[in-house]
Amino acid sequence: SNEIEKDVVLTKAYYLGIHEVTNKQFAAFDPSHDSGVFGRSLLNEESRPVVNLGWDAAVRFCNWLSEQDQLPLAYHLKSGKWQLILPTTRGYRLPTEAEWAWIARYAGTEKTTRFPWGDAMPPTARSGNYADISARDLVAYHIKSYSDGFLGSAPGGSFRPNPLGLYDLEGNVAEWIHDIYVPDPSLIGETTLDPTGPDRGQYHVIRGASFMHGRFSELRWTYRDYGVKQRPDLGFRIVRYLE
Repeated sequence: SNEIEKDVVLTKAYYLGIHEVTNKQFAAFDPSHDSGVFGRSLLNEESRPVVNLGWDAAVRFCNWLSEQDQLPLAYHLKSGKWQLILPTTRGYRLPTEAEWAWIARYAGTEKTTRFPWGDAMPPTARSGNYADISARDLVAYHIKSYSDGFLGSAPGGSFRPNPLGLYDLEGNVAEWIHDIYVPDPSLIGETTLDPTGPDRGQYHVIRGASFMHGRFSELRWTYRDYGVKQRPDLGFRIVRYLE
């Protein structure tokens, strides 16, 4: 019920991180951060994506990185909440849902598919990091016929990239999105220009499956999640406009 088809026009070219932000990269900003464990698998290894952090921490990392690269900040604190600076700047930020969806599902492909590997279950071999047989005692649902070779998250680049050369848009860890989460049927039929999401709401959008996801619905490109708290399977990647 929260998967609402919308007409969107993106007019601004943007860079999107090839990989999800790693523990090593995040440690330069916050060396005290602990990504934790999953079963007996350490999620803190430098090459694995950083997890167990809230949306606010991801935003603060983006602002810190903008400062390191002498770019204008993308976010500011307003009324105690981090908000996007408008008009938008060239600073690092979290991707909007429209930007993520276009890169993940539409860019570089002739036709869209239900899953990253095609239209039917189960996943093809080495198609991504999902809840496979190694996670059968750790999650509620796993893919019985699938093994990806990792318990917990995998180092970035462990699986093949999408047609544009980006890794783990689906699988490995789910990703924080900039947009506030609101299931809003009123947007059906409207065309929105460079949308940045609703202005108010309690939760933020989360996109992409993770190593803890093994159900049909969760593995689809269109699966939309939301949250406010940290999770062991939730990280982020960064984006910024070219100009």
